[in-house]
Amino acid sequence: MESGSLSGLGRLNRAGRSAPAGGPAFLAASDVAAPAIYRELAGRRIGIILLGMVVNGRTGVGNLTSEQLRGIYDGRYTNWKQLGGNDLPVRIVGRDAASGTRRAFETAVLRGSEPGTVSSYDCSGKDRDAAARVTRCEVNSTGSLLETVGRVPGAIGYAEVYAAAKNPRVTRVRLNGREPDIEWAGQHSYPFWTVEYLYTYGQPEAGSLAAKFRAFMDSDTAKNILRKYQHVPCADLASAPNSACGP
Repeated sequence: MESGSLSGLGRLNRAGRSAPAGGPAFLAASDVAAPAIYRELAGRRIGIILLGMVVNGRTGVGNLTSEQLRGIYDGRYTNWKQLGGNDLPVRIVGRDAASGTRRAFETAVLRGSEPGTVSSYDCSGKDRDAAARVTRCEVNSTGSLLETVGRVPGAIGYAEVYAAAKNPRVTRVRLNGREPDIEWAGQHSYPFWTVEYLYTYGQPEAGSLAAKFRAFMDSDTAKNILRKYQHVPCADLASAPNSACGP
């Protein structure tokens, strides 16, 4: 089931607390570390997720700087022509508060909380707050965000690089002139990424499905699957200094 990272962690914690013994037979993947209140969750860093900005194809922009993005999200830029694009109003498609991707965007790009009133139900117009400076809506999944950005002229949002590449109705834009690159050596000046965690409720019992899946994540097959989805396996960074996959 696709949901925000924090929603998945909450579901795992609730299932674990009510499980008779041994914890639930599922795990939670999260692109944000579990909050301290989930003391029973045991997490492992499995890789780096590359994230990127996406826009509706009619915006006419192919590159944005971090400063321009901060200006878009705080309402300084309200039309794409202000950024060298077409004469279209900016429409911001955000993720809800349960999203780890939103938290990564706020931390790595905005350097603060995503500002602005939710002024629209579907980003087509300001049907929630007509007085708001920018049209802004929120969705609860990557798929919904990409669908909305692809449908609404002038829309902008953020998503995993692989998911965005599979959607022909959105345009990926460079960030500070750079493309996200699975070769981690090229990421030092590309800011938008996050660590992917795999959580169990406590330490899974030997031989359980959860234990077997966690062991599978150390296999070459699993590492190749991560690379296929434009993730950088933590195993590839084992010898890198100051690695984000470190303890």
